[in-house]
Amino acid sequence: MFDKQFFKESVRRFLIKMSGNHKISYETKLFDEGIIDSLNFVQLVLFIEKKFGIQLKPFSIQIEDFESLTTLSEVISSMALESKNK
Repeated sequence: MFDKQFFKESVRRFLIKMSGNHKISYETKLFDEGIIDSLNFVQLVLFIEKKFGIQLKPFSIQIEDFESLTTLSEVISSMALESKNK
């Protein structure tokens, strides 16, 4: 079972460290607030893949999926469930 709360908190801590200690809530608009840009987007994807063992295929994700930690956790949760059911 995918733990959305653990996912959100793990990614939030990663982003705080990566962004130089910006305050980040689960609803922070990650791109709009400048937390994620094109370079650290790649770092975030690699972190998620490594930490949670989920492969994010380029055509399976959209920029909108990374709007906030809540949005991202919903998308990743669906992917985890989908890959488990294969």
